[in-house]
Amino acid sequence: MPCSAKTALVLGLGIGGTIALALLGAFAALVRAVARAENEEDPGRQEGLRR
Repeated sequence: MPCSAKTALVLGLGIGGTIALALLGAFAALVRAVARAENEEDPGRQEGLRR
């Protein structure tokens, strides 16, 4: 495999991995925001869970 092909492969995997991590982080933040909004809407349910 030529050197330029290896470099392109490494760069492609690095960029792809970075994009995948960014998407995963954005999805996790969205899930946390939705869960927080649900908790704020229903404080009675939270009281029931604490008992």
